[in-house]
Amino acid sequence: MLNFLLRSVKHNPYTFAGVLIALTISKIALIIPPIVIGKIVDAITRADGFSLSDQWMWIWGFLGAGIVQSLTYPVQALLLNTFINNTIQKASLEWSQKILSKDFFLFDGLRLGQLIKAVERGIEAHETLLHQATLTVLPLAIQLIVYLLLVWSKGGVWITSLLLCAGTVYLTVTHFIIRWRRPHIDHVNECEDAITGEFATLFTAAKSVKLERAGDTAIIALWKAYKTYARAAIRVGVSGAFLESSQNFIILLATTSILLWGLFDQTASRPFLSAGDLVVLFTVSGSLFATLSGLGQAYRMSDQFKADIGRFCEYLAMPDFSRNSRASGAIGSDSALKLEASPVSTDHPDDGGEVIILSQPLHIAPTQSVALIGASGSGKTTLLERLSGLKRQYRDRLKIGNARIDDLSDEEHLSRIRYCPQTAQFLEGDITQAVFFGQARDYENAARDLHLNSLVDGGNRIINEGATDISGGEARRLSLLRILSNAGRFNLFDEPTAGLNAALVTPVWDAIFAHLEGASIIAATHDITNLHRFDRVIALDRGRIIADGPYSAISSLPEIHAIVMVIEKEAASVKAV
Repeated sequence: MLNFLLRSVKHNPYTFAGVLIALTISKIALIIPPIVIGKIVDAITRADGFSLSDQWMWIWGFLGAGIVQSLTYPVQALLLNTFINNTIQKASLEWSQKILSKDFFLFDGLRLGQLIKAVERGIEAHETLLHQATLTVLPLAIQLIVYLLLVWSKGGVWITSLLLCAGTVYLTVTHFIIRWRRPHIDHVNECEDAITGEFATLFTAAKSVKLERAGDTAIIALWKAYKTYARAAIRVGVSGAFLESSQNFIILLATTSILLWGLFDQTASRPFLSAGDLVVLFTVSGSLFATLSGLGQAYRMSDQFKADIGRFCEYLAMPDFSRNSRASGAIGSDSALKLEASPVSTDHPDDGGEVIILSQPLHIAPTQSVALIGASGSGKTTLLERLSGLKRQYRDRLKIGNARIDDLSDEEHLSRIRYCPQTAQFLEGDITQAVFFGQARDYENAARDLHLNSLVDGGNRIINEGATDISGGEARRLSLLRILSNAGRFNLFDEPTAGLNAALVTPVWDAIFAHLEGASIIAATHDITNLHRFDRVIALDRGRIIADGPYSAISSLPEIHAIVMVIEKEAASVKAV
């Protein structure tokens, strides 16, 4: 966090210098009113009588200090908020880009709600701590120095030492209470994460829940999460009361000691303090402890957000997908895609895919079209993801020519191997923003061949959040449009025609083969009727390749007959979107 603060100052040095000047002026102006009041009290209690004419200087000083504060506060607020918001705006964009640059496994294994909550709370924590540092700690530190100097001048060493000791005791007690509360705060944060995850899960499935009239039962998990959160929040609230109690008690003891000392001093034959000095000392001492209290609160806030920042930094520290090229020599235009053999299952237990066992290396030529067929759960998508190089733990077994995918830069990797997953995903906005994520593309010809003219004509059509204003078939064809308008050497598709209206299946295959002529097409598909288009068909059963060759050569095999029957049965149960 200290590095973040120092970097913030380094990037905005002039704004920060202006903040320091404005704060110093405002804090000096803040102590003038009690000094003026003290002088007037001394004048009133003087033995030789009170003269109003002698007090005009102090009255003008009182008025001037108020005017300075009034003029300084808007400037101070402008500089502080400019410093904070510019810093957070820049940092938030950098952090978001850094999260996006993480390896693909981060997004495979997370609940979206928890990721969003962690990022949101991490950014909010940095913003809050920057607020505390600039709006609380820095002004209070300046104010503390000014008040101590004033107390020193009025009360001498003894009273200054008393106040410093009381302040040290207060901050020490505050530290131990905060450390004691830490497990309670952590538990509340965990409960909030759980609630966010349950919310995301419930409302993602809200339509189906409503259709089944299961609102009362589907919400049970969320209710349990809230119940756990309530118990944790009560503990945090009660433990927080100890902070307020310790603060009030120590302030009470310190100010009472000052008051008693001042009163006993006034009974002496030659008092050390005048009545006005006593007023100034008591007023400033109260303000001094309010300042110390503010520092204690700032420390409490920084500790409270420490866990949020720690969790956020864990995400930021995860491995990046971005990497520099270490491949020796250029990859030739005839370099094949190669997946090394894995005679023993290499799947990670948390991978989520089916087991893939390759008894021999799998080679795919750069101009070859390959269909992957098999029943649902046979490993088609898992094999596609191995071939795409998105799974970090298997990337070292994948090559283009003699270059390992891990040795290519991320740009080389993703431009040579293009992957269209089965699930269509979009941003909200026009075609360029929603489909191509803001990148300019020449997509008109491919859109025409995919029968998307009416949807993308002019590029002004707005796709809403979640793409709920387009059909499933349109969403799938828009996903295909991304690949066809920016093809790679190897183009992977997961069920490119699944769910399409029967009349569109053939035109879509025509478009894929026409726009990717001369490049490799690797498609997992249930569409048996179009297998004749492919140079090669790989049949999978429970993660193993049981047949590999032209469809005309393998179609008569008994195992292929069995797979075809299962696929046709599955296809018959799926309605066109």
